[in-house]
Amino acid sequence: MRSLWTFLGIFTLLLPVVCKKRAHKCPSPICQPGLPGAINVHILPHSHLDVGRTSTVDAYYTNFVEKILHSVTEQLSKHGNYRFTFAEMAFFHRWWTESDPKTRARVRSLIDRGMLEFAMGGWVTADEATVYYADAIDQLTLGRNFILREFGPCALPRVAWQLNTFGHARDHCGLFIPAGYDAVVFDRIDYKEKQRRFRGKSLQLMWNTAYGPAENDYSASLFTHILSSSYCDEISNNAHRMIARIQDRMEGYQVNHIAFLMGCDFSYTNATEEFQKLDRLIRTIQGREIDGVPVNIFYSTPYCYTQAVNRALCSTETILPKRSGDFMPYRMQGLAYWTGFYTSRPTIKSMIRQMSLLLHAAEQVSVFATVLPTNEVAIEKLRQEVAILQHHNAITGTHRAAVAKDYLRRVYKSSGPSEVLLSETVRLITSGMIHNTDRFESCRLRNISICLPSTKSYAFILTVYNPLGWAMPSHWVHIPVRLEWPYDSFRIQLLDWKGSVSYPYQLIPVSMRTRRIPERLLAVEQTVSEENFATHTLLFSPTLGLKQFPQLGIQSFLIEKIRTDRQNTNRPIDIADSERNSNWIFSLKADVKYSKRVHLEAKHRNGLGTISVGIELLQYVRNFWHHSVEGVHIFKAMEQASVIGWPKTQHTTGPLMEQISAVFADWASLDLRLYKDDRVEVEWTVGPIPVGGRVHNRNVIIRYTLESSTAQLAPYTPGEFFTDSAGRRLIRRVRGKRPDWNVTQPYMENDRISSNYYPVTNRIVVKGPGRDSNSSIPQMAFAVYPDRAEGASSLTDGQVELMLHRRLLSEDFLGMGEPLDEMGEDGRGLIVRGKHVIRLAEWKVLSAEDRYMAESVTRPPVELFAPSESFNVKDTTLTTWSGLTRQLPAEIHLVSLMRWPLSFKGKREKVNNILLRLDYNPIREERNPHLYELMIHDLFRYMCISQAKEVSLSGDQSISEMLGHRMKWPGETVHSAMTNHVRKNRTGLVLLLQPGKIQTYILTFERFKRTCF
Repeated sequence: MRSLWTFLGIFTLLLPVVCKKRAHKCPSPICQPGLPGAINVHILPHSHLDVGRTSTVDAYYTNFVEKILHSVTEQLSKHGNYRFTFAEMAFFHRWWTESDPKTRARVRSLIDRGMLEFAMGGWVTADEATVYYADAIDQLTLGRNFILREFGPCALPRVAWQLNTFGHARDHCGLFIPAGYDAVVFDRIDYKEKQRRFRGKSLQLMWNTAYGPAENDYSASLFTHILSSSYCDEISNNAHRMIARIQDRMEGYQVNHIAFLMGCDFSYTNATEEFQKLDRLIRTIQGREIDGVPVNIFYSTPYCYTQAVNRALCSTETILPKRSGDFMPYRMQGLAYWTGFYTSRPTIKSMIRQMSLLLHAAEQVSVFATVLPTNEVAIEKLRQEVAILQHHNAITGTHRAAVAKDYLRRVYKSSGPSEVLLSETVRLITSGMIHNTDRFESCRLRNISICLPSTKSYAFILTVYNPLGWAMPSHWVHIPVRLEWPYDSFRIQLLDWKGSVSYPYQLIPVSMRTRRIPERLLAVEQTVSEENFATHTLLFSPTLGLKQFPQLGIQSFLIEKIRTDRQNTNRPIDIADSERNSNWIFSLKADVKYSKRVHLEAKHRNGLGTISVGIELLQYVRNFWHHSVEGVHIFKAMEQASVIGWPKTQHTTGPLMEQISAVFADWASLDLRLYKDDRVEVEWTVGPIPVGGRVHNRNVIIRYTLESSTAQLAPYTPGEFFTDSAGRRLIRRVRGKRPDWNVTQPYMENDRISSNYYPVTNRIVVKGPGRDSNSSIPQMAFAVYPDRAEGASSLTDGQVELMLHRRLLSEDFLGMGEPLDEMGEDGRGLIVRGKHVIRLAEWKVLSAEDRYMAESVTRPPVELFAPSESFNVKDTTLTTWSGLTRQLPAEIHLVSLMRWPLSFKGKREKVNNILLRLDYNPIREERNPHLYELMIHDLFRYMCISQAKEVSLSGDQSISEMLGHRMKWPGETVHSAMTNHVRKNRTGLVLLLQPGKIQTYILTFERFKRTCF
């Protein structure tokens, strides 16, 4: 809906830059402003606390964190000039809940006086390469809302503290601006860029994190402070050495304020001793001169330092350099690129995706429950555990094997009650549609064909929940089943009182590869008897036949095993051309006589050409004589990827799906699937990866190669491809170049493989140059959507590769203390299975579908199973339920929907509020994009929205409060624009959504009103 409001809303007036902050209620922290004619040295005591790495979360807390907080707060209470910075709320929350009232009162006083300052304030310091942006928002919201509830709005952090993350993503750091941060501080960027910025005094810059419609908006630029050395500054009492360090550090910055971060990993267990050392240092240096300029050294905090820099720049009207893009990949001097962790521990990455989906679904459906189950504390616990897993040593896989087991134990323990909550809430909101069943199960081991409700029972209920704000045009369900008789058959019906016609289905035998997976055999020994062992996979689609699965919707199916002629289930299914998703006719080809690939063939319906996608598994091998460093963080390719083996293929067809199974070795295989609606999927299985003898390391990849005699598939700019940034928007990459560095020196790189690897959270895309006089085919594009974070690249035009699994006997000596050698349940090596959805289409088609495809793979439907031997279809009165009265426009993604405020300790105020986050990205970029008017009052089923208030991204302050705090920087173009993006008119309540931005609203609702306005 677009109108004159849209034009007025986007209209802006350019005003002169004003560095002065707006007034706000919070008193300024007690900050030493520094001396104008001196070199001002800010000493920032801090402790970097990993939430799991070489020790478990609990071990770190007991052995270090508890002692640090007790010791530091005691010293701060005794010395009014001391300062300390703390970041990880996962630890602080636990310490706070265990503290006595006297300690709490002391800490509140320290925070109120600005002596103890929170930086970042998220539950953890999240990784930026592998974390999905919605999960990053959730963990940030959790931590900041804890601070708000316990210490008030004035304690909310204003500086993002990403000290040790392994590179920095545009769309991750772009979250800090709408959350109310004035600055971000980090260390790890490519050492060559850091050296060049140091020489150019540009280690402080304005980072433009926008892309497309919002990239010229002043609010999209974030003050960025890059540490010149590291976050672990050594405390030295040698005056000459310290003066030399100060003098050297000044060379990288344009202001007379420099920062020393005094502390390191788990520092200050004995804060008395550490602060005494700092006192001696300050006394030794204070008043000395460098080239005739006095040194003024004092305790400080991240906010005080940022404020001092801001004032210094404004006083001289110094405009900082700008930078766009991101800081990927990261490289340390003397070492190779940190691109291995993009893939390391793929099972952890997959599990995090599953747990995040469960949390997301539970939060959504609880919004619609009129009577919430009493165990709502389950969501709170799962929310905390999922947040911990976003830590930069958790999801990255850069932790020890024992810690990996502990992460799994913790999150699985918290997920059980959340599954119960989800199951019970589904019952409530469907008003008795489902009854006479046991509790639902998610069947987490379905990818190895284990699901007791579907194999043990002759009848079971499948309930599917779509967590997206869009209707799903395509969804395929794979269910493990057991055939006991030659003519066992199935009837699949949508639950309704009429008794619907049975859905067509296909049965696929469980492969021997799957049957032999050790984790499957172990599960059979422990929990699954032989008679409940799945023999086949039941495949069907609830969307086949121009059906769409409802947005934020639930459908339930009764699946019964019957004894009849199975031949009736194998009849061909006719699909109209209007139902297919492209202008291409797809087929599979297993011609391995002349190549080691299986192929997806695409022929244009109008005879304009043919394109082939060759698919193969390859490996990067490191032998024992290779002396370069490689480990859990680092990927170092010593030579080109080599062949694993000549594939043995099996081609099977059925009424719903065609499949080629290719076995490259007994430990490496893939299944290429073409579904009836032209969806294409690759399921890969890798492991146990053989290592030992001459071979120390193997990195296994899948490579897609595009070939065509007619279509031009090479990009217009050689080496160009696109990856996602934090799973949100696409970001341009150019092989062998670093266009975002904004430095005059040319970028040179000898390591052409690992230097061109980038993190992929949910997609990588290549596209051709567009139609020209020599080609009748329009501009084509190819995309891969993985089910977990992976490292990826395009090392040759028209080619894409993604790293799937790694097994290493060498170590990169970066602190983990053990190689990445995952042993699996049988001790022979870990087997990993995953999926890629691949899409080949015209660029205009793929670009329109790209956001939906990425989100549908990242947050796929939740499928729940329950046995129901005595279920009666006629007992039901409801066929389909949807939480939204209409689906959202394709440009608007539903990021979050949850009850508000967040509960802590299972407690919640009795208010009818929900939090809604929407991400509006126009599919086709416009020169002057408009606001989008979204009618909100009647959007939700059985709920009328009476009020809406726009708040910061983390929901802890209003937009006006957030802007009132924000620092202004020289060179920014200040826009005079409306900040109230909520309107009431004659037809209802309207949200005005800004292009390229994520907006957060607190909505007040009333239930079961006949009219909503």
